[in-house]
Amino acid sequence: MKKWIVVLFALLPSLALAAGGNVNLDKANNDLTDKASLQNGAKLFMNYCFACHSTQYQRYERVATDLGIPVDLAKENLVFDPEAKIGDLMVNAMPQKQAAAWFGAAPPDLTLVARVRGVDWLYTYLRTFYVDPSRPFGVNNTTFPNVGMPHVLEELQGIPTPIFETKVVDGEEVQVIVGTETDGVVS
Repeated sequence: MKKWIVVLFALLPSLALAAGGNVNLDKANNDLTDKASLQNGAKLFMNYCFACHSTQYQRYERVATDLGIPVDLAKENLVFDPEAKIGDLMVNAMPQKQAAAWFGAAPPDLTLVARVRGVDWLYTYLRTFYVDPSRPFGVNNTTFPNVGMPHVLEELQGIPTPIFETKVVDGEEVQVIVGTETDGVVS
């Protein structure tokens, strides 16, 4: 599972620093020389992320070339718009105004998120969804609390339940999430 998530975002540029703040980031440990894994990541991205998130600063052909995918195979498996050409930028069809109404904010372009936040942040973010019945989609995220995104990788990861610990903050006891558990596995 860990490799799938890493590969999912390896096709995105990730040269910038990871996000700051109080989030402890997991190390993505991506291997840019593992073409099969990167190709699988492209497939997962297109199937789980691209419906909402575009990568409008990336071209289909560049992805195919970088991942060693023949152009005809890339056109068949990565380009879902029959009007799009292999040299086009990767823009999805989700209307931004409707997306903002559905999710509370339009889903960001992931080429920019990868550049600004970094691969480690993306990897950690995708791993830190947990059950939260108070949220519109029934999940929350420890890396990006109260995000308006559903847990799209649920069928691959399951939905973790939070592990709370009582801590004293400014003289008051508060419940703090210290980890998650999925099917008995603590992360």
